[in-house]
Amino acid sequence: MTSHNNGFGAAELQSAKMADGFATLNNEKMAELLNDKDSDNTQKAMKESRLNFEAYLQEKNIHNPSTAKEFCYRTQ
Repeated sequence: MTSHNNGFGAAELQSAKMADGFATLNNEKMAELLNDKDSDNTQKAMKESRLNFEAYLQEKNIHNPSTAKEFCYRTQ
């Protein structure tokens, strides 16, 4: 299990550039931190849920519902 400090590891915080006393991160590093914020098991569970939901949408022939109302209407 990976130890987390509010989504930032010690190495990431140390390597971040300091500006006015606050750490600044480039877009690549921010994306990396956000991708690594969840445990492996959480990531696997979320992926499985997403695949199940996509299969459901495909079975119901729903393509990219843009609102909750549109999604609910199409699934009835």
